[in-house]
Amino acid sequence: MTCQPDPTDICSDTCLITTNPQIGALGMTDDELCEGCVIYDGYGYNPFPGDCNMFVQCAPMGTGFQAFAMKCQVGFFWSQSTHSCAPADQIQCNNDRCKTLGDGSQHYMTGSCRRFYQCAQEKSIPSCCNPGFEFITDTCVQDADNSCTDECVTKVDTAPQWRDPCTYQRGIVGDNTIFEQLQDNGNWIQLTCPGASRFNPASCYCTSTPINNPTVIAPTVTGCQPTADFPFNNDLLDQSPSRMQALNTAKHEQAGPNGYISFDSNDRLVMWQFADFPFKQAVEIRIRYRLPLSADNGKRYTIIANCLSLCEDGLGPGVYLGIQTGDTDEIIGMVDTADDNNLQELRLPYNGGWVDLLLRYDGIKVRLEVDGNSVEASRTGDISKRQTALLLGRFAIPGDSNLIGDVDDLQVFTCLP
Repeated sequence: MTCQPDPTDICSDTCLITTNPQIGALGMTDDELCEGCVIYDGYGYNPFPGDCNMFVQCAPMGTGFQAFAMKCQVGFFWSQSTHSCAPADQIQCNNDRCKTLGDGSQHYMTGSCRRFYQCAQEKSIPSCCNPGFEFITDTCVQDADNSCTDECVTKVDTAPQWRDPCTYQRGIVGDNTIFEQLQDNGNWIQLTCPGASRFNPASCYCTSTPINNPTVIAPTVTGCQPTADFPFNNDLLDQSPSRMQALNTAKHEQAGPNGYISFDSNDRLVMWQFADFPFKQAVEIRIRYRLPLSADNGKRYTIIANCLSLCEDGLGPGVYLGIQTGDTDEIIGMVDTADDNNLQELRLPYNGGWVDLLLRYDGIKVRLEVDGNSVEASRTGDISKRQTALLLGRFAIPGDSNLIGDVDDLQVFTCLP
């Protein structure tokens, strides 16, 4: 199919491009691009596949994400650890072309006729041709027609680059659950604040502090309430005071008083509110779980954790529940803290069928319970923060497998009930 000239000028349709062409070319869904993204100021951020100069901004939309391809300024790479763009030579990027080109090689810098990257120690170092020259293919050549007038890369402040949200986000009168965001093409799009957060017109972003709706939540509620509470009975919604939004692709079984959700290896439940979350010295996770008879003997499955494979610092999850199958099936619980890198696995037998699991940390010890039987280990310090959301369905440790089985009555406390 090709586009043909319209000699009569009768075609006046306005085209509406609803998919970012750069993202569409990847052949990935928005949720795939945003899986495990770092939540910062109410948005998720991930590296852009195959391009160090770009990143993916993820806007929570309902139970999923809307992904936007964003570009760093010329000579800058995306830094996942600082949620910002920084000079290329300051960033370790897995997609850096210099990892395969070899030291001394040069490659083109998008967006400039004089600037290029010089490879040194498998890293791209911003460089520039002398005045009167331009970079073509892999070397600087004389600019015969003096058309290349780009300036060279200059030294810049390497501190994280902060952008005032009020320059690209604005509220909508009468509804603080939504707002508008300015795109690179000059258009404003409407987005929804994640979870129970609300748009703050003073700071121009969604505040992470939940705003209770008195028509839904009684203002007299006191004591330690769950931050997440999913009974999975009549629906898949969070029943806690925070009313958080979560992505849930697991199948809802037996909707009603005996409802639960069932995972195959492709399903997941993602609670974005717990991304980069400061658990400090208080967490309690309660969950009912049933391993299917189809589970492979000898495999280990992650049940719930706040990490994908290895976390951003190369270490494991801050909180973890899993199950090891074998001659004797065992439930495994772990909590990692900043004061102690000696991560200890707590194990208790799993005897089949539905079991009630509990993982608790109070700043003094970690406790794992399986149907009331418990094991403890001393531990101190704040729980290690992890950029990944708290999720079910994805393996958190190398060697683990994605979750399979049935889940019911999931509760997460960030206080000590």
